[in-house]
Amino acid sequence: MMIKWGCLLGVVVFAGLLSGCTTTGPDGISVTHINKKAVSGERTMLGHAVLANRDCTSGNVPNTRITESPKHGKTEIVNEKVFRGDFKGDFAKCNSTKFPASVAYYTSTPGYIGKDELRSRISFRNGKIRDFIVEIDVVK
Repeated sequence: MMIKWGCLLGVVVFAGLLSGCTTTGPDGISVTHINKKAVSGERTMLGHAVLANRDCTSGNVPNTRITESPKHGKTEIVNEKVFRGDFKGDFAKCNSTKFPASVAYYTSTPGYIGKDELRSRISFRNGKIRDFIVEIDVVK
């Protein structure tokens, strides 16, 4: 099983999003920093967390929660099926499979232009935990 969240989380991913780095917080939990652009007032997918097995079956959908809400918009976490499309190695054969995922969306306050940030935590049934800091550049 492999974990990946777009750098995330089996493979788990807070996906398609990554431009950032991963560090370890003082509590020993891995923290991934992600930069994302969003158009003011439009719903934007920030990422998704999936758990895929080597045989391309789905593991349990990871639990995602917002630990710090954005100050200039709102987020929503929904369960949807998604394609990963960027698996590598043993998981490359799974690129055409849709997996149940925990998906994070952001919508800024209409008219807001500038920086925003949210923090989230993804928990897996196997006890693994990943934190994410998503820095959002809200544009026209």
